[in-house]
Amino acid sequence: MNLKNIFNNLVVFAAMYAFLLLIITLSYDFITPIIKAKKASSSNLASAQAFAGVKDQKAILANARSAPKQYVPFVAWKQKPFSSKYVNIDENGFRKTPQPKSSDNKKTIGIFGSSPIWGRGVKDSQTMPAYLAVLEKDYTVKNFAQRGYTSRQNLDLLINLIASNQMPEIVIFNDGFVDTYVLCNPQVTTSLNGHGQEKKIASALEMSKGHSFFNTFLSPLLALPGKIFKKSKYKQPLVCTKDNTKAKAVANTLYANWQMAADLVQSRGGKFIAILQPTAYHTKSPVEELKLKTKRKYKTLGPSVLAIYSLVTQTVSEKQPNWFKNFTTIYDGSKNYVFFDDIHVAAHGNKIYAAKIADVLKASND
Repeated sequence: MNLKNIFNNLVVFAAMYAFLLLIITLSYDFITPIIKAKKASSSNLASAQAFAGVKDQKAILANARSAPKQYVPFVAWKQKPFSSKYVNIDENGFRKTPQPKSSDNKKTIGIFGSSPIWGRGVKDSQTMPAYLAVLEKDYTVKNFAQRGYTSRQNLDLLINLIASNQMPEIVIFNDGFVDTYVLCNPQVTTSLNGHGQEKKIASALEMSKGHSFFNTFLSPLLALPGKIFKKSKYKQPLVCTKDNTKAKAVANTLYANWQMAADLVQSRGGKFIAILQPTAYHTKSPVEELKLKTKRKYKTLGPSVLAIYSLVTQTVSEKQPNWFKNFTTIYDGSKNYVFFDDIHVAAHGNKIYAAKIADVLKASND
């Protein structure tokens, strides 16, 4: 075989490989949202008692799972613009919040947090910020929450808004759970400044190094099984249950992020509130169907959540900040199911949460 034939064969191989890789990648990108939506629509989650009487709950969950993410500097990710029947994301990557009245002269309340505030499991009109907009008609309420955000990411998002002269007059952080899940879980990150997509982004950067045969041709194919067959993140208890030093570091990091946000907002004439968000591990409302003491996910996560929350409240008790509110028990009076998993609540839970924030705002103005 002469050199010309060898060269031609290599060209054909490269072209066929590139085409195969393109087909696999496009298929993955196309099929993944469909699979996620199908999983959501077939999930037992829609039959949770917290959703009793709710129509089209499977479709609501499916819409949420179908909403894609995109890379954003400093915060790592936000939602892409997305439209569906129940879940809609605006051009800036934020969940749309219906406003009772529109006015360009209104002051803004910015609500920061993770998926419970973003509104997993509910329509746009049933998120906590949407209910708050109904109660606080003199303000425009904006839902800045993103699924999976830690308090550090909320701080970074706040800085981005300040840098672009978009800081809300009232800034409300809702944190606690995701900081515990991410920072106490070495399968997710070992950094106190880590986030839930850290390993995925690090892997992408590693694959982009140089133009070797392995990085260019083999790495993309070898990475596909990991995308498709994800490992459980709950095989071992989170380290904060046994490592008190780590637990204190995580709690101190959460408090420090709140303090920095408070300094930034208050020094610019704004009002800052940090809320330790409610969880099913703390509530006295019904949670029996969740099986918090027997399901592996909850057994490994629950003790760390309780440990971190306890340390945070100890720090708050010592420092006495004027911006902190503890919402861990706000559902205790409910006789009906509010939580449909260990952190997310149905629409009536969001309504209670919004009313509690409205009370806090009213008290601060009196």
